[in-house]
Amino acid sequence: MRWVLLAAVVSFAGCSTQRYFTPRENVNGTGPGGHPAAVYALGGTPPSGEVRVWSGGAEVVAGDAGDAVELHVAFELENTGSEAITVDAGAVQCTDLWLDGQRLPALAPVRLEGQPEAAPGSSAVLQAWFRPAAGRPRDIDGFSLRFSVRAGDRVLLTQVVPFVPYFARDRWDDDRSFWYGGYWGRPYYWGPGFGYGFYGHYWCR
Repeated sequence: MRWVLLAAVVSFAGCSTQRYFTPRENVNGTGPGGHPAAVYALGGTPPSGEVRVWSGGAEVVAGDAGDAVELHVAFELENTGSEAITVDAGAVQCTDLWLDGQRLPALAPVRLEGQPEAAPGSSAVLQAWFRPAAGRPRDIDGFSLRFSVRAGDRVLLTQVVPFVPYFARDRWDDDRSFWYGGYWGRPYYWGPGFGYGFYGHYWCR
């Protein structure tokens, strides 16, 4: 019985240090790691390609000033046009951020990594991290991501993508169901002799 209680403690500890999010619209693709992604076509004649947007979630990170919560989002540009396209780094914002039922002001990224520009016939990935004033990842109820994609001086797309929490992975399933699969929205999983949650899914929200 003690090991069952220990499993419960470990599971809840995992819930307190990480939380996952999925776009609330246009979830028609995935990021390179399998995260559910919102997909948007880029304008132009002919079309300039598309952008996929996803979140790797929020987690606690250690720093010189102590632990902090970092929230991750990413973009993948696919350029099928004839000129370079770019995620406007200065326009990336985390908006409509809700912490424990309270709405916070918009945030700019604390850091960016990757390539904001994709040349014709290529793709590029840009990642961004925000640091909301949250005590733990579970405090984040939801957020939106505002961004723009440009081709030279022309704005091809300005979009606000809403994100909501979702249930995490099945720990013993294959990688394809890590982020998004047949167990969508199921908070508990019955495993012989383990009880709810201990065998299969985390029930972090």
